[in-house]
Amino acid sequence: SSTFVGGLGVGAGRQLHLAANSFAHQQLINSMLEILRQHKIITIARGIFLENASAVAQALFDGGVRLAEVTLNTPDALQIIERWRAEFPEMHIGAGTVLDIESAQQAISAGAQFLVTPN
Repeated sequence: SSTFVGGLGVGAGRQLHLAANSFAHQQLINSMLEILRQHKIITIARGIFLENASAVAQALFDGGVRLAEVTLNTPDALQIIERWRAEFPEMHIGAGTVLDIESAQQAISAGAQFLVTPN
C-alpha cells in the first residue's frame, strides 16, 4: 500500500504530492522534484477523449513537455494515464483533481507518478 510523502505548492492553491511506498523511494521523489525544477511546467490535460489521448501526448512530447497531469474528472482518465505511461516512458505522468484516498489509490494503480490535489 502506498503512502504519500512530500508536497510542493504548484500555484493556484494546488498541491503536488509524490507517491512512494517506502523510504527506498525517496530517491525517486527527489528525482521527480528535480525534473519539475528542470522543466518548470506541468501540462494539465482536462476533458480530452481517450481516442485522441495518444495524439495529444505526442504533441506535448514533441513540444518538449515532460510532465503531464491528467485530471481525474476527465472521462477515462485512468486509462489515459495507463496509455501515456506505456506509450511515452520518457514523460512523467500524474493525476490531478485527486479528491480522496480511493481516487489516489486508483491513480497510482493506473501508473500515476505524482498526484495533484485541490487545496
